[in-house]
Amino acid sequence: MFLLTSGADQTLTNADGHPAMLGIDGKKSGVEAWDHAMQKLKAVRDEASMEDAFAALEACTDELDKGMLGMTGMKKKKQYKEWWDVKRFTEIMSKF
Repeated sequence: MFLLTSGADQTLTNADGHPAMLGIDGKKSGVEAWDHAMQKLKAVRDEASMEDAFAALEACTDELDKGMLGMTGMKKKKQYKEWWDVKRFTEIMSKF
């Protein structure tokens, strides 16, 4: 996100012709995209990023791997138990 807000050129491609936004091998799209709700959940590191991830998951209409979602949520809950919103995450889980 820092690179984008700093004006990074999103149209650049690497030597293999893959757009930078799709990663080195050009396969970071859909659920694997850097800005997908699941990736935001994996990147949670503080309350603000948790809020961003939860809002993205609540708005997400993609089919997600419920097992991966649950595992990732449990990992984050363990890491950040002092501010992790268990009730909200449970509601998100029930959506999928």
